[in-house]
Amino acid sequence: MTDDNLSKSLDVIDCNKRGFDKLCKKFEALPQSELHELLSEYFKVLLNPLAEIYNDKEKPKFTLMTSALVAANIDGEFTVSEFRQTSNLLELCFGRKYSFEEAKEIVQDQTKDLTSSKAFVENVYDMLHSYDETMGAIYIMFLTGIICADKDASRPERKWIYEILKK
Repeated sequence: MTDDNLSKSLDVIDCNKRGFDKLCKKFEALPQSELHELLSEYFKVLLNPLAEIYNDKEKPKFTLMTSALVAANIDGEFTVSEFRQTSNLLELCFGRKYSFEEAKEIVQDQTKDLTSSKAFVENVYDMLHSYDETMGAIYIMFLTGIICADKDASRPERKWIYEILKK
């Protein structure tokens, strides 16, 4: 992880609402390729701590994929841009490429019970934050990048992630 990305991750720990909105605007302004690269970097960094927490090497991929899909659909709308940022996670976990329609079905299935889905993501944050505050911050950055993929993170998306951050 680059020093700049790490410092951005650490900055989110002490972020107020205004700062979090600025962070979202920065993510929204990134070209899709840069956002994809950044999310891949966060994904890779989070795998080892989750593997240690779970004492399992496969479960972290599914945990991060599920987290990304929940974040992508928190406002009830899974966009093509969000699909582009999450499709590689689906392929990594299931070993094949998915069409937008197939991914949309998976997202709807993963988020049928939105309360449980939100609780799952919040629990992952709690585990990572307890493991290391920096890992908790990187997880928040990962989620934030997902909701900003469509260049216009909705108020419910921002509010939900900010509330997780401020727990």
